Amino acid sequence: MRSKGYVKNIIDPARRFGFIKDTVTGNDVFFHISALVPGQDGVLPIQYGDKVSFEIGINGQGKTYCKDLLITEPFQ
Repeated sequence: MRSKGYVKNIIDPARRFGFIKDTVTGNDVFFHISALVPGQDGVLPIQYGDKVSFEIGINGQGKTYCKDLLITEPFQ
């Protein structure tokens, strides 16, 4: 099931990672720019406030992260 949310903050713009606020669960979920669905690179850079949809993955340490990240509405 895809979750929806928005880019809450970008911790390191040079390395392109930060957190998305999941509006379904209310949790903050880590993202890295490499999670963007192919073909989304035309909308880079991802920025604060962009609305997104994504799948939630769980890494080997049990922490959640975004995968298959899709920008659904760029922040205006």
